[in-house]
Amino acid sequence: MDGMLLIDKPLDWTSQDVCNKVKRTLRIKKVGHCGTLDPFASGLMIVLCGNATKLLSYILTLDKKYIATLKLGIETDTLDTEGEIIKEEEVKKYTLDEINNVLDSFKGRQNQTPPKYSALKIDGRPAYEYARKGLDINLNSRPINIYDAKLIKYDEKNDEITFSCHVSKGTYVRTLGLDIAKKLKTIGHLNYLRRTYIGKYSVEDALSVDNIDPRYMIDINDCLDFFPSYVIPEREKFLVINGQRIQILNRKEKQIAIYDSNHILLAIYEKENNDTYYCLRGINNGNNKPKRK
Repeated sequence: MDGMLLIDKPLDWTSQDVCNKVKRTLRIKKVGHCGTLDPFASGLMIVLCGNATKLLSYILTLDKKYIATLKLGIETDTLDTEGEIIKEEEVKKYTLDEINNVLDSFKGRQNQTPPKYSALKIDGRPAYEYARKGLDINLNSRPINIYDAKLIKYDEKNDEITFSCHVSKGTYVRTLGLDIAKKLKTIGHLNYLRRTYIGKYSVEDALSVDNIDPRYMIDINDCLDFFPSYVIPEREKFLVINGQRIQILNRKEKQIAIYDSNHILLAIYEKENNDTYYCLRGINNGNNKPKRK
């Protein structure tokens, strides 16, 4: 059972809880998810099954969309509702123009420092393990891109700003929320977060955890339709199956997904020099026929 499931993660579930549910329901061992959602958050998760887990690092590159609510005047150590309150202060009232100007200021390429309570690995352990023990950790900033950020609602009475954002991989919306609060000259934390899109995939097309059904699995051969592709001539297919170098003329892409004439995803190849590509990741030996609906 090789493919991709779209799952709508409910509140209070961890991302691993969702993977374990898929394992039990479908009775498969190899399952992985493409991007952690914290327990306080809900929304779209892409869960890969079987051989499709080999595609995880490529699907992780997809951009994401969220809807978030920022509670002003209260800061927590985790930057969300899961943490302890570490600071409180009075909050002024804002005009819509003030809020929109701040949101607009975050659009574009920038560096962001991940929160200390995150699943980011440090020496093989997630950062939150160090944070829970009170250990100091240095998290390097990383380049991100915020393509869009728009105000949905300003609840003046409750000091809450609900906004949507479209961001690149590696963006922490909790950190973005705190940074928005800082630009408004206050503090804050997220009390709501929902992921609505990963690439072209929408949460509206996702399954609930109570209705996981293999009939809705996206076939492994269709999982990388956003990725540069190349159909290998039948006479050269044996080279790919055996992980040998191939020539692909007049292509500029660094990485290319290689398919055979039956649309079976065989491997991921990377440019070595000029027109020579080498096998970066073998996926399929080409003997399995793709499923068709």
